[in-house]
Formats: sequence, C-alpha cells, structure tokens
Amino acid sequence: MDHSQHERLPVRAKAVQLQWLGRVLHRISYLKIAFYLLALFFQVQAMFFSREADFVKNLNSMLLMYGIAMSFESLRDNEVLTDGERRWYLTKPRAWVWVLALLFGGGLFAMGSGCLQFFLTQEYELGWGITTFGLGIIALGRQQYDQYMAVVSKASSVEQAADRE
Repeated sequence: MDHSQHERLPVRAKAVQLQWLGRVLHRISYLKIAFYLLALFFQVQAMFFSREADFVKNLNSMLLMYGIAMSFESLRDNEVLTDGERRWYLTKPRAWVWVLALLFGGGLFAMGSGCLQFFLTQEYELGWGITTFGLGIIALGRQQYDQYMAVVSKASSVEQAADRE
C-alpha cells in the first residue's frame, strides 16, 4: 500500500517528560521493606513457633510476602546504582548471564510447582504462595537484567566515545 507523505507517526513522549514516573515508581519500590519484614516475621513464625496445622499457613504467608516484596523491588530505578555495583556488573559479565538464567529458570520452576500444587494436590493456599514467589523471582530477574543492560550499554557508549577521541 502506498503511504501518503502527509501521514505522520505519532510523536513519542520525550524521556525527560517521563522522568517523574520513574521517580514515583522508585519511591513506591520502598514498600518492599515492609513486605520483607512481614515475610521475615512469617518465616520466624513458621520455623520456631508453628504447630503442624499452622506451619503451612505461615509458610504460605512467608512465600506470598517474599513474592510481593520482590515484585516491589523490581520497580527500582536502574540508574540509581553505586560505582561498586556498576563495577560488579562489568567485571564478570559471564557470571551475570548465569545468574540471570538461574533467576528466570528458578522462577519458572517455582511457578510450575505452584501450579502443580493447585491442580494435583488441591492445596490452594500453598499453591498461591509458591506461584507468587516464583513470579517475584521472575520480576527480580527482569529488574536485574535491565540494570545489567543499562550498565553494559553505558559502558560501551563511553568506550566508543573514548575511541573516537
């Protein structure tokens, strides 16, 4: 089909216009602290103070809270990194590929286990916890991938600029 020259693509929002959204999401990511503390509470409850009937309930609550906390962690701004974190990404890039593969593989395994828990054993409560935990691991892996790619792309652009000079 022939496109007329008067047809224009929609104007994209400039990155500067959307920086406020990144700041808001980064601030929302601090809710992870509350969920990590709740998860730690339920973990201690499950480990030390649970009877048989309460153990599964506390274990499910712990997995749910850890999954939600990791999901909030993934809202963190990728540009807010220390120099040590940046060097860590750059010194062992092959190790990071394995870390990311393990995060995604582990998250998918946990989600699969949670779904099996739903359908095979009809233990819905624990299935929700395992599935949410797996989803949180995948969200955390995605955030780590974004950070890794931001650091590597910034380093390569700096290296290319230095080569041009």
